[in-house]
Amino acid sequence: MRFKMLAVDLDDSLLGKDKKISKENLEAIKTAMSKGIIVTIATGRMFCSAEKFGRELDINIPLITYNGALIKETISGKILVHKPLPLNIAKKIIELVSSKNVAVNTYINDKLYVEKISEDIKNYAETYGVEAIPVGDLLEFMQHPPTKILLIGSNEEINNIQSYLKGLFGESVNLMKSQSTFLEITHPEANKGAAVARLAGIYGIKREEVIAIGDSENDLSMIEYAGLGVAMGNASENIKKQADYVTTANEESGVANVIKKFIL
Repeated sequence: MRFKMLAVDLDDSLLGKDKKISKENLEAIKTAMSKGIIVTIATGRMFCSAEKFGRELDINIPLITYNGALIKETISGKILVHKPLPLNIAKKIIELVSSKNVAVNTYINDKLYVEKISEDIKNYAETYGVEAIPVGDLLEFMQHPPTKILLIGSNEEINNIQSYLKGLFGESVNLMKSQSTFLEITHPEANKGAAVARLAGIYGIKREEVIAIGDSENDLSMIEYAGLGVAMGNASENIKKQADYVTTANEESGVANVIKKFIL
């Protein structure tokens, strides 16, 4: 069998619009695992938000969360990798965007802290099944380096801020859009590609034996790393262009179609 490992993104890839795993995807993944394929989730989500899907799939290897900033085992809770943003940089970013029209999420010890509960943050917490904890002044509150900062705003505002922060910080942070309205800010070495490579190395799996499936800018590093980089049918044209293969959309169980075609 050519492929031995599968890394799959959650939102708009494995999950449908209803934020659930389709029966087809679930069955295909479990069949692949029964044949010895190592399967993991690679997501921008918090570990506590991704963990329930790991349990639903019976994944017993570490999950890649926060775009690779945290790799943690579901069952033991053992942390393999944690690369938080340096505290001074995190504080500077929060200070710089405080005058912009964006909501700021900060993630410390797998908890979500916000200044106050805005409409955007309320929607985010409901969508991803997490609790947002309002703490008032984030700069005053933040004593520990955050695993990630997420900015939520209009597509135009997020694009402008991405360019602005890139100009200021260059390669000292990783700035990735996971959706048109989400800008994810992590440690420069935290990305899905590096995380998948780390896990593959632990299990003695070669790069060409890995399949990675995703739909967004934050999936690009693992799509480029994998022996077979797959873009979802609902991915942007840029992601599709860089992938080795384009599957059907998330609403059409595109992940199951990849497993059937290349693994089973």
